[in-house]
Amino acid sequence: MAGKAGFGSRCGTAGGRRRRDALAVALGVVGTALLVTSPALAAPQVNGTFSVPGLTDSSQVVQGPDGNMWATTPDAATNDVSRISSQTGQVTAFDFTDANLDSPVGITRQGSNLWVTAINNVGKFTPANPVGAVATNIAAIGSPRGITLGPDGNLWAVSDNNVIKIPPAAPNTATSTAGLITGARQVVSGAGNTLWATGGTQVIHFTTAPAQAAGSPYELGGGPQGIAAGPGAQVAFGNPVNSPQQIGRITPPGAPQLTNLGSLDAGFGVVFGNDGAYWLGQYNGNDLRRFTPEGQSTLLGGFPAAPNRGPRYLAKGPNDTLWVNLDVPGTPVNDRVARVTGVTPPSPLNGCTNNEFELGKAKKKKRKGTAKLPVEVPCAGTVELAKTKKVKADEEVADAEGEVKLLVKSKGKARKRLNKKGKAKVKAKVTYTPDGGEPNTQTKKLKLKRKRR
Repeated sequence: MAGKAGFGSRCGTAGGRRRRDALAVALGVVGTALLVTSPALAAPQVNGTFSVPGLTDSSQVVQGPDGNMWATTPDAATNDVSRISSQTGQVTAFDFTDANLDSPVGITRQGSNLWVTAINNVGKFTPANPVGAVATNIAAIGSPRGITLGPDGNLWAVSDNNVIKIPPAAPNTATSTAGLITGARQVVSGAGNTLWATGGTQVIHFTTAPAQAAGSPYELGGGPQGIAAGPGAQVAFGNPVNSPQQIGRITPPGAPQLTNLGSLDAGFGVVFGNDGAYWLGQYNGNDLRRFTPEGQSTLLGGFPAAPNRGPRYLAKGPNDTLWVNLDVPGTPVNDRVARVTGVTPPSPLNGCTNNEFELGKAKKKKRKGTAKLPVEVPCAGTVELAKTKKVKADEEVADAEGEVKLLVKSKGKARKRLNKKGKAKVKAKVTYTPDGGEPNTQTKKLKLKRKRR
């Protein structure tokens, strides 16, 4: 089987070994792969800035259903939203014909539509017809802030002391719940049937009932702003009004874990990137901070210097990018959006996620009544023969692409039948797990034979 094709270029012989003998060797092989054979990935970097007149410290940005980025421009003289081409950075501004949607703030995507929040209104439009946005009056949106698509398929907005549920098919039936939040700022969908929001001096975690989730509200002091959902049930947030300024993580049911940043801006905007880390805007530092779910942080650098301008809100874009608002309060003509490329997912340990494998023809050992079952694998990983009522377990470690062999040995009734009749039917259940991927299982029927003396 070693000569069979199907798994790409051969990188060596698998060289199966028992796990107890080969773990250190396997780790050594992985370490070598990281140093020698892993492909180099481009590091995150600022890759272009594009003028978007009208951005303010409230403007938000999102990837639209058309693959482009869309930003609200509540300070523009005539325009309300801008489309930024995710390919070229070309900016096109649009003015809503519905005056009830002047100066929109929050923006989110739902299906083929985009939704914005404006004073006492929510608006819906398609990328093909932005000027034709349709407004729905919602009095509870007195101070427009964030809006997001919830886990229940409804839109959720926060404003002042209100949490507002907006059914997309019937926004005029929106319902508002007061008392869950004060001084609302941002809202994001969380794990399960929950959402998270910032407001006043708190981070709140609430269900779609809506009601406070267990442990909420989280009292922090200061004034939490940006918030993003990360792995599992964890969220990260910025608290730039606190002294010292802080960033933090919450993993329910645990208490907030805080990191002090001194006088550095702690994040009006937060997003969870494709690289498995949070990214936070640092306005007064003219930078982005990368913050891992474990609490390590680094700064990106590379933003063009400009007086009183820096990153604030940000969003994920296509092709492992981030898009960042760079605003200058009071001088919207100098406002820009920056593109950050190279925010790529982490590579698996050995660069291989392929879990397809082949079971060969078993070689029977009639003197012992056992069989050796060849298993052809595409890369390093673990090959396991499951323990059943009729078969004993076995396990091998593949150091690379190639063949390993599992020992199929009978037990129980199959063993008794083999001793008595000289033959027994069994099923070999084999699971292969590549070091960088998910497990895959196949089953093969075997007939064991033993010479009777």
